[in-house]
Amino acid sequence: MTGKKKAKSNSRKSRTQARLMIIQALYQMQLTDHDIKELLAQCRERDEYKKIDKTYFTQAIRAIYKHRTEYSTGIEANLDRPISQIDPIEMG
Repeated sequence: MTGKKKAKSNSRKSRTQARLMIIQALYQMQLTDHDIKELLAQCRERDEYKKIDKTYFTQAIRAIYKHRTEYSTGIEANLDRPISQIDPIEMG
C-alpha cells in the first residue's frame, strides 16, 4: 500500500472509530446526564480515544450536546408517546 493510500485508510478508520465512540458517548449522556465537559473528559480517558479522529469526535459531540433539546423536540413530534417513555436503547 502506498503512503497516500495508507494515510487515507487510517483516516477512514479513525473516523469510523470516532463514530462508534460518538454513539457510546450519546448513550452515556442519556444515562448519566453529565455536562459536556464531564462527558468529554470520560471519553478522553478511554484507550480507544487514542485511535479516533479527535477533532471530528469533539466537534460532533459538542454540536449534538448544544442542540440536544432541538433534536429531542423534533424526535418527539414524530412519536406516538412522550419522549420520556422512550428507553435509551430505543433512543439509540
